[in-house]
Parts: sequence; structure tokens; C-alpha cells
Amino acid sequence: MKNYPHLQIDQSNCDKEPIHIIGTIQAHGFLMVLDTEGKTIAQVSENIHLLTGITAEQCLTMSYEELLPKEVLAEISSFGEASAAHEMVATPFPVVIQEKHYIALLHDLKDKLLLELEPTHHHSLAQLTQLNALQASTFQQLSQKNTINELSLVAAERIQQLFDYDRVMIYQFDEDWHGHVVAEKIKPGVKSYFNHHFPASDIPEQARTMLRKKGIRQIVDVAAESVPLIPYLHPRTGKPTNVSSTELRNPSEIHLEYLQNMEVGATVSIAILVKGNLWGLICGHHQSPCLIDYYQRTTANLITQYYASCILSAKEKDDKELDQTYKQVEKTLIQKMEESLNIKKSLFVKPVTLLDLSSATGAALVLNGKITTLGKCPGQAAIRKLVQWASEQTLPQVYHTQELYKVYPPAFGFKQVASGLLLLELSRHNQEYILYFKPEIKETITWAGNPDKSLQMDAEQRLHPRKSFAKWEQAIEGKSAVWSELEIERIRSLGKTVVSIQLTCQAEKLRDLNTQLEGKNAQMEDFTHIASHNLIAPLNNIQGLLGLYHHQEDFDTAQLVLDKIALVSGHMKQTLQELHQLLKVNQSKELSFELIDLPELIRREMANLSSHIEQTGAQIHPQLTVESLRYPKVYMESILHNFLSNALKYRSPERTPHIKITSWQADGNVLLEIEDNGMGIDLEKYGHKLFGLYKTFHAHADSRGIGLYLVRKQVESLGGSIHVDSQVDVGTRFTVRFPLVGQEDTSRPPESIEGMAREGSH
Repeated sequence: MKNYPHLQIDQSNCDKEPIHIIGTIQAHGFLMVLDTEGKTIAQVSENIHLLTGITAEQCLTMSYEELLPKEVLAEISSFGEASAAHEMVATPFPVVIQEKHYIALLHDLKDKLLLELEPTHHHSLAQLTQLNALQASTFQQLSQKNTINELSLVAAERIQQLFDYDRVMIYQFDEDWHGHVVAEKIKPGVKSYFNHHFPASDIPEQARTMLRKKGIRQIVDVAAESVPLIPYLHPRTGKPTNVSSTELRNPSEIHLEYLQNMEVGATVSIAILVKGNLWGLICGHHQSPCLIDYYQRTTANLITQYYASCILSAKEKDDKELDQTYKQVEKTLIQKMEESLNIKKSLFVKPVTLLDLSSATGAALVLNGKITTLGKCPGQAAIRKLVQWASEQTLPQVYHTQELYKVYPPAFGFKQVASGLLLLELSRHNQEYILYFKPEIKETITWAGNPDKSLQMDAEQRLHPRKSFAKWEQAIEGKSAVWSELEIERIRSLGKTVVSIQLTCQAEKLRDLNTQLEGKNAQMEDFTHIASHNLIAPLNNIQGLLGLYHHQEDFDTAQLVLDKIALVSGHMKQTLQELHQLLKVNQSKELSFELIDLPELIRREMANLSSHIEQTGAQIHPQLTVESLRYPKVYMESILHNFLSNALKYRSPERTPHIKITSWQADGNVLLEIEDNGMGIDLEKYGHKLFGLYKTFHAHADSRGIGLYLVRKQVESLGGSIHVDSQVDVGTRFTVRFPLVGQEDTSRPPESIEGMAREGSH
């Protein structure tokens, strides 16, 4: 190929064509590579004789001071000083050579200088003023538009007016680098490509890289023969010179053939850079050769830069409104999670759900092995397989695609609901994810020619671009709408909070588990204490009595020993029963709540204790404002039994026992109060250990110290509490608070017990 004397471009390396070291320039200008130390000409374009009247070979033997005009030499001298001071690396300046006007451009390549001379129209001051006026009016018109479509149409019209080209297109890249013509201005009779798409191969990666670095590119005559640099390799470095910064660099021969097949005679391409990224191009096409000089191109480039800033402004305005909405949704979801520490409920219960954080139509949460969905989603089996696949891949924490089936083929089966996937990883190890789904958007794309035939190989293994740019339609399947940066960022932010809440919940669970373990350890200590004091001692006693029994010959004495053994073993049996009760309370996980009839339950307990009641003459006075409540029956029986039996057991020998049982509702609780006139308890002395296991406070033969311990366990295990008031030789009042379950708080406490209600609610 003429561009690379030492390199063959074919199908194996066309995508890496080194266009920055093309060894030819366009024929309308001249290029020299200067060695400032020796003031020699290292390389020169072969057509230099048209400028100087001497051949390239002769120029290479001369000092450039002999060849170049004084005004050019002066610029070279000042350019070198400025470049050394890092004030500039390139500068254009006008020069007249043999009565022809040129723009000279100097490029600093550190070890060499490039001088290019490009013809220019002779612009009068009035003409330059007109260019400035066109630029100013275009800026004003662009500033009045609000949408990208409106901005693009203005830009296309004004660039077409500036160049007087046959066609000017605004060409926007998608995420796959395919181009889409979003605006166009053409002259009558010229073919339109509006709304057509061009494949990414039309502007390959190396060309896009060049456009990012050098934002404007002109081809004056597509059909012109290129002009080689003499020699191709720099004599000192032995390498091709990098000409990527020059205006005159010749295009790829494949690209020139591409333009000829399009029936284009001249082009100008201007990069549209939005926030430093290549958003698209302004492409000007003319059917015949045409020079757009440096001043016109500079004006067009300034208009394009302003147009790009307007695109950014319009996009940021739209994004700001949507982002405010998304941020409010995210704030609400985060607040719900922080308050409840329930991720599933917070994200899926309306009115605000995780689906409001995106334009997706379906969402799923895979957490703790369970799948929760909202909106239109694949089936749970399909989601589980998708999550399994994702956990086996090396994906970023937030992964998104518009065409899921291309990376995960089974997704083609549910493309109607999930062609697009946004996947937020919570824990790859545990296969925990948030998934968003977008449905398939069936559409027909119009291409400028068959995109699958962008390059073809001839019999001589030379590459050629496609010849046809005729309308070619393609039906698109399995592709969703795009995932916007706002969606991705908001969902990424939400994911951080979800992970944080997960860690908080896990920490809470660990704290709860630690508390349970501490409780179990305390229980083990209690049981050890019981075993050592209430089982081992009786066992030792029994062993001693058995020894005594074996040595007795007197029948009456032996019978007395057996009676003592029976008594001790009875005590051991009672201790074992108490241990069994404790285990039932401590190990019960789920208890059945049922509606309890309090008057009936009190009557039953009075019947169970009838012998004690008759023996003591005790009077029991129920005053029940609440006659029923939902509670585990086995617990309520135990609570009533222990309070009533204690009231009878620890009665005052000086007076007849009176026991008052009161119930009422207050502040979402049922309160049950048992008040007696018995011996009372010294709370200052014993209050801190009142509910301890095996703690007794009266010298009584039946005192075991387990009743109040059991009552507290049973009440507190279900969220209740106990309050006690007592005076020695006056009596005791226990107030139990039960959380209200399944019934409304409608009753009021009697006047006589309002004070008791306040004391019992702590």
C-alpha cells in the first residue's frame, strides 16, 4: 500500500492499521520534517518542487535556512524558544510564497519540528468579521434550544451554511460504537442518511482515538493521488515520523475507497467531545473536491465545542430532574431499611419500592436463599439459575447488559421480560443479588448498507470497503432499552446501604446469639447449683441412710430409716420436676396463643388450692375489667398458681388472708394485679434477688425459691414485665404487664387502681 512502504494491510491487521505513521500526505499542501540542531531538512513531501521549484532530493541536501522565507525562519526561531519554555507546542501563522497564501503550522515532536503549509483563501477583514458573526449567531441560537434533537438540527444547518457542503450529518455513537444520524442538512437532490445507522467498523478504534486527540479532520480531494514523504523513514531515528497532529496526513486507503463508494469528493469530520468522551461526529460531505480552509475549520470547531457544551447542559438538566426523583426514592428506601432493619419488607412494600429507582419493569431480591420478585420477572427457577451463573463469572459489582442472551444463552427463553439485566452483587459467595429486568424492545434499524459486509477481500488479498450504502433494514430481537448512568449510580448507591444493613442485621443476630449463649451459660450455672445442692446432698444422705439400714437389727429403727429415705427421695423427685419445668420454660421456642377466660381460670386455681383456702379461711376478691386475653395457657396457669399459692403460703398468722385480683387495659397492654395482706417482703434487703432461682425470704417448710423465677421467665420471654410493691407485715402487690395481642385497647382502669396502673407500667 502506498501509505506504508514497509507494511501490508490485510484482513488480519486492518483493525490495527497504524494511521499515525502514514507515510503520505494530501496533495494540496506541503510538509517538511526539520532538524533544528543542524538546520537541515530530514524529510520532505515529494511535491515540494511545486512550492520551491526544486526537487525533494535537492531539498534534502540543503539547509532549511536556504530554502524557507525569512518570515517562516523567524517563526521557527521564536517557536523554538517558546517551546523550550513550554509555552506552546504548535502554532499556525499566515505566509505568502510566490504570491500564494498559505497557513503554516509548526508542530513540536521534541526531537524534530514538522512544518506544514496548507493553501488558504485570502480572507479580507470583512470576511473574517462575517465568520465571527456566524459563530456568534450560532452560539445564540444554540443557547435557546433545550433538547438534543433541536441542538443537533441547528448545528447541522450552521455548519452546512459555513462550508456550503452538499451534506452535513450529526452522527451519534451508541455504546457499541455504531453510528446513528440524528440530524442532517442536505442540498436538493442529495441522498439523505437521516436516521440511518452505520456500523462501528466504518470508524474503527484507531480512527476514533485520533479523533479524540485531533478534533477536526479534512480530506480535500478523495480521488487525488497521495504524496509520499521522502524518505519514508527518518534518517536519524530509522523510524517513520508520527504525523497524527498534522492537517495534511493522508487518510487510510480503505477509507478513501469507502468515501468514493459513497460518491463523496471531499469531507470534513469534527469530533463532538462531551466531558472528554467521544459522543459523536459532525460529518460534512461534498460531491466534488473542496478546500475548507483553516479559518473556516477553526470556526466550525468552535461551534462544535459550544454545541457539545449545550448537549452536556441539556443532558445534565434532564438528568438533574430524574436524579432528584431517584435520590428521593433512594432516601425513602434507605430510611425504611434503617428503621426496620428488614431489607425485604423495605424494598418491596408499596408505596415506594426498589422498582421506583429505575425504568426497569421487574426486580428481584435473592437473599438468605429466598427469592422475592416485583413486577414482570422470569420464573424463580430461571432467576436461581441466572444467579448461579453470575456467581461463577468474574463480573463487576454492578453489571448491566441490554442483550442478556448474548452472554447467557438461556435468557433467550425469557427475553420478552428480561432482555436487559442490571445485576447488583451483595454477596457472590452466598449468591445474594438484586436484579433489575427490562423487556425486549422489538424494533427495525435502518442501516446505510449491510453492516455485515463492511470489509471484503479480493482475489489478491486486498481489503475493500462495502460498495453499497443502500437502505438495509434489520429487525432487532432480544435487546432492551439502555441502562442510564443515573440508574446505575443510584442502584450502586442503594447496594452499599443494603450491604450495610445486612452487616447490621448480622451483628444484631450475633448480639442476640451472644445474649442467648450468656443466658444458657447462666442457666447451666443454675442447673449446676441445683444438682450440687439439691441432688448430690440428698443422694449422699440416702447412701448414708442405706448404710445405717443395713446395720440395724431393730425393726422399728429400720422402718424409721426407710421412712427417712422415702422423704429424701420425695424431695429429690420434686427437685427433678422443678428442673423439668425450668427446661420447658427455657427451651420453648414457639408457644400457642389462645383466648383465656380469666374468671374461669381463677375458679380452677381456687379449686386446686381449695384445701389451703379452707384451712386458712382466705378470701379471694376478683375485680376484672378485662376478663379475657390472648396468651399461652400453660404460662397463665403457672403465673396465677404461683401468685395465689405464694399469697396463701406466706400469709400473716395475725389475720385472715385477703387476696385481690384486678385486671385492666392501658397503653396497649393488659395488666394483671395480685395483692395480698400477708407477711410482706423487705425489698431494701431482698429486692435485688427477689426473682432469683432458689432464693427464699421466709422460714417456711415448703419454700423452694423457684416460683417467682419461673413467673419472671414466662412473662419476660413474651415481652412482658413484673413490678412489685411490698411492706413487711402489711402485704405484697405484684403487677404483671402483658403486651396486648389480637384485641383493642378500649377499657379504662378503675379510679381506685389508676395509681397501681402507673406503677406497673415500667
